[in-house]
Amino acid sequence: MKIGIIDIGGGTKGVYSAGLYDYLIDRHITFDYYLGVSAGAANLASYLAGQRGRTANFYLDYAFRKEYMGFRDWLSDGNFFNLGYVYGTLSVEGGEDPLDVRAMKASGKEFQAVATDAMTGQPHYFGMDDYTPTDLSVFCATCCIPVACRPQRVGDRFYFDGGVSNPIPWKHALNDGVDKMVVVLNRPIDETKNVEKHLKWLRNRLRDYPVIFKRIAMRHVLYNSELDGLINLEKKGIALRVGPDNLEGVTTLKRDKEAFAKLYNKGYDDGVKVEKFLSSIKE
Repeated sequence: MKIGIIDIGGGTKGVYSAGLYDYLIDRHITFDYYLGVSAGAANLASYLAGQRGRTANFYLDYAFRKEYMGFRDWLSDGNFFNLGYVYGTLSVEGGEDPLDVRAMKASGKEFQAVATDAMTGQPHYFGMDDYTPTDLSVFCATCCIPVACRPQRVGDRFYFDGGVSNPIPWKHALNDGVDKMVVVLNRPIDETKNVEKHLKWLRNRLRDYPVIFKRIAMRHVLYNSELDGLINLEKKGIALRVGPDNLEGVTTLKRDKEAFAKLYNKGYDDGVKVEKFLSSIKE
């Protein structure tokens, strides 16, 4: 039986999954298949590499540095998140807190991250071979929130955040042969998405990427449809949804150390739900 875990990301809300993964590392719990969207891909990578506490550091420490993100950078170069700092300076080999890519690959597990092609609007799934200890550009691509960031280049293509085209990629996991899955939502598990605000402004900001704008304008429809499908999988015992009961006021771009700590603890406490789900499969 092939058991997988999907993390849909959510910017700074991902501190919830940082706690969840530390619990799973403490219990020596692993999966066969890892699929991440946006920041969820980076969080899963540290978990797969067995680097306890590494993801928490990014939310509870590094995120408060001026180099990490801010409106000053957004106004100057179009990037609210300094992805080169996050997934370059901090994360590559020789950096302050490098991701152990060698441990990821040595695990023998399947790892994928979804990004959205900037010109076609289609999802693209990057695999383990797309990472090296000195090149983590895939994370820049999957975490590239439209308007908050300029599209990120990987190879000869440019990409935006994976959540634009495939926000809850459970269908992709099933197509890859996953039999059972845990899906980390990083938001209340029944919470649906509403229509994006400020669409006229977004249309203007994304005038060079009309397909991406169309995706964003209809993202609530896709997300809610995928959530409905996931709920049906859960009723059949195929999936488990986990997410915080509330976000403590944290939004995708908000920084609040006290709220982050609360979300981290919620994630750690919810790790037992994942453990029980996996135990029920083995019984």
